Amino acid sequence: MESRCSLSTLLLLILLEFGETEVSGECFVVANAAGLKLAKEGGVTADNLKAATFIVLNPNATFGITSLDAAKGEGFGFTTVKGEKLNATNVKKDGKIAFMNAIYSVSEEDLANKAGQYTIKMTGVKVTKGADENFGSELTVYVGAYSLTTGGLKTYITTKGSTDKLSLAQTTGNTWAKASDLLKTDGAAIYNIYFTGTKPADGEESESLYGKYLVSTYAKTEEAHATASFSNEALAPAKVDLKAPVAQWVIVSMQGSGAVTFKNLETNETFNANLYKTDKAGIYQAVKTSVGDIPAENIKLVAVSANEGFLTLSDAQLKQKAQLVFNGESSVAVEKVYMSCNADDSKFEPVSDAAKSYAWSLEKAEAVKNNVEYIYLKDDEVAKKKADMLTIQAYYLVDDKKGLNHEGSDYKLVDHNDKKADNLSRLVFKKNVDGTYSVICLDEALDADEAADNYIEVVKADAKMLKVDVNTPSFAEVPVGSEKADYAKVVVDFFQMGASLDAVPRHATLDSEEGSISLKENKNGILEGIIGAEGLTFWLDTADSKAELPSFYISKGIAEGDSVAPVRNFLYFAQDSLRYWNEAQAKFTYDENYGLEGTYGAEANQNTDVKAIFRPATLAGVDTINTTVNGKNVVVAAEAKEDVCLGGINNFKFYITKLDAGYSVRPVDQPTKYLYALNGKLGFTSDTSKALPVTVGEGNPTSNESIDNSASSSVVVIGNAGSVTIQGAQGETAYVRNLLGMPLAETVVTSDNATIAVPAGIVLVTVGDETVKVVVK
Repeated sequence: MESRCSLSTLLLLILLEFGETEVSGECFVVANAAGLKLAKEGGVTADNLKAATFIVLNPNATFGITSLDAAKGEGFGFTTVKGEKLNATNVKKDGKIAFMNAIYSVSEEDLANKAGQYTIKMTGVKVTKGADENFGSELTVYVGAYSLTTGGLKTYITTKGSTDKLSLAQTTGNTWAKASDLLKTDGAAIYNIYFTGTKPADGEESESLYGKYLVSTYAKTEEAHATASFSNEALAPAKVDLKAPVAQWVIVSMQGSGAVTFKNLETNETFNANLYKTDKAGIYQAVKTSVGDIPAENIKLVAVSANEGFLTLSDAQLKQKAQLVFNGESSVAVEKVYMSCNADDSKFEPVSDAAKSYAWSLEKAEAVKNNVEYIYLKDDEVAKKKADMLTIQAYYLVDDKKGLNHEGSDYKLVDHNDKKADNLSRLVFKKNVDGTYSVICLDEALDADEAADNYIEVVKADAKMLKVDVNTPSFAEVPVGSEKADYAKVVVDFFQMGASLDAVPRHATLDSEEGSISLKENKNGILEGIIGAEGLTFWLDTADSKAELPSFYISKGIAEGDSVAPVRNFLYFAQDSLRYWNEAQAKFTYDENYGLEGTYGAEANQNTDVKAIFRPATLAGVDTINTTVNGKNVVVAAEAKEDVCLGGINNFKFYITKLDAGYSVRPVDQPTKYLYALNGKLGFTSDTSKALPVTVGEGNPTSNESIDNSASSSVVVIGNAGSVTIQGAQGETAYVRNLLGMPLAETVVTSDNATIAVPAGIVLVTVGDETVKVVVK
């Protein structure tokens, strides 16, 4: 029975005494009492090495196989010798064997297909040739089983210059973990690493890995950037979020003999393990594997498929405002602290009064990605591939034209002048085990040419998180890895937008305590929204009813004599009209015609609120509107296309969501702005407290959009249940549209009393130059 052990430091020192400067490999030692002493902790001593029995290539005896060339080191057998007989050279008369004849290189060459099959190689062996006892110091041979004929009865464990026709060593039963045990064929093999084995004795838990997960951790104390480093720690389950990337490890290398290298998905720290299969699936014996100075016994690999380590906001959340709540530990007198802006110097300071908490919009800044090269199985071979293992999104904290900037020890509210990337700080929200976040404030742009360079600007060992210094009081920073930091656990508390108005088209009035929404043409020819004593009936049509948060077109019909034209007046968010690019002056210019009176002085500026106006337009499709700009007919769609259409369809779309006892109206492109009234006129504000709560009343289409089959008309149209009857129009083409101008039917009238099937609702029927409007039940 033999024991295979790595060449020890002491043996290496002995060999170096023989004049060798580069010696490495493994030895095979007989597992008797003397050999087993080497396996014990601290057992590799000079005396134990001398007493142990080594298996060595016998330089003095071959098997006499004529097909093997002894001059090339082939055909030799093996023997055993005490360590004290190892020597720099072979000395037959003294029974001494050259130490190079005891050194082997052992490797698994084909992990995928032949795991457990080992190639044993010897380099620099010395054998006897004639009178020369130390011939061939440059010889390289392989060790295996050799038979004279295929399937021969007699097999020799011998040496050969190549592995051709040589049966290599093969383990049986349980063996080192092979590639097919751990790797996937369709992607990266990512695991939580859990330590099992023997429970520690009471009071010795800190000296054991049992029952803990492997986690990569940040620096815990203030350190210079050059010296700060990540660490691998084994933590109790209560301290670990298994979905966090710091607790997830991808296999990046398998070197053979069960040696596996894992890389952490967040920090890129590596963990090396030597894994041996057990009789339990997914559990491996860990050989010469440790975390710090604590050895591992068994490891359980738990496959994972996704991570949730950083804040990722949904589209709906990006449309809502939020406050940052800093939570203290259980021992503090004040449980929660908020950000409040000092009006005198625009600096943020911590307060305990929630009413003074600053409300933010979170807007996406850059995202960084960790691109990792991993290994997987492809056609039963180990292959390499790179993939983005982790994406971290940075955010700006914005309030209309202002936002958060960190400089030195100050956190200030500054004007971003539509250049957020230049003027605002980026924040990354790293998730904690309890669901709160550590807020990492980045002061530099993530604009490096190489993605990896941007990533390490976010994920670095000495990264710092925002906290509250209760002694100042002020905001400060401490290392992300700090084990205890008061008011460093942050909750992103969203002011919920509220439930949407049901996504059903309808006629409705929009009423408030101040009056009802109406419109009138001002002296500049602009239809502006106003508060009137008597409200108008609007048509609320769903723009995207299946969206997470549906939006609406809000329009009013335009009467033309006794009929209603397909062109309607649509509520419009005129942000692009208030502020536009002036080509003649090569700068942005503000047009006071689209600013709400009372929110600016002599001239409109970046703090001016947008006036609520109505624009004549025709809805040509769900995301297409025909309108007029500067006297020209244009098509407006979601994205601009040269010589085809303009962008900006979202300026016609609005959210109608619950607010107090009514609803708020908010533009889709600026969902943190609210429709409000100032001096009887309507505009849009970022101040939630000024938002105009409206009730959605039952509209009466006949009150504003007259259905009048005039006696003077030569065509009579009658609305029925599910159809319209057209009289007096034989031979004419009849067009049926809904109030938004969308076609419902087109047909040639074949009789003086023709019936056309149409859906229920209010429809426009056009025959020749005449259009009438009817209700279909």
